[in-house]
Order: sequence, then C-alpha cells, then structure tokens
Amino acid sequence: MNRPLHAFDYRFLPLPGQMDALVEALHALGAAMAGRPGLIGIQILVDREHDACYFVEKWVSPEARANAGASLPGELDAALALTRENPRATELLCYDLA
Repeated sequence: MNRPLHAFDYRFLPLPGQMDALVEALHALGAAMAGRPGLIGIQILVDREHDACYFVEKWVSPEARANAGASLPGELDAALALTRENPRATELLCYDLA
C-alpha cells in the first residue's frame, strides 16, 4: 500500500446566484497556490444539486501545508466574499490508486 497524501477539503457555500463566480474565484486561488513546496495538487468539485463547491488540496505532509499557509494568497479573500459562511474544513488521508 502506498503512503497516503494529506488532503484538506474545504466546503464553500456560494451566495445566491454566485456559483459560477465562486468557481472562477476558486480556480484563481488554485492557480495562486500552484508551485508551493509540498503541494501535490488541487481539485475543485462542484455540487450544483446541493449548491456547494469543494476545494481539495493534497500535500506531502501536514507540515508542508502549515509552512505554505503562513502566507495565504489574496485570491482567498475574493472566494470568501462570494460565500454564505466561512468554509468548513476537513483533514483527510488520501490514497491515490490510479
């Protein structure tokens, strides 16, 4: 079994009528985070049925995420301005199989 990655999932709930703008803001946030040491990848999942977006970060370790998170990109503020509440975060272990 491969060593797990450390994933952090943030659920964003858009303001009414702001789903597409939130998705664009999350894309900008992901682009701003690209290249940070220890970041393996980012996924944006859109659940239109339940009106939610999920921003999933995969890191080599929680320490790498903590070090990179010392300076958050300004694009985060743009995404937060489009949400009904602060995103709920969940820490997960991620086993990539394919």
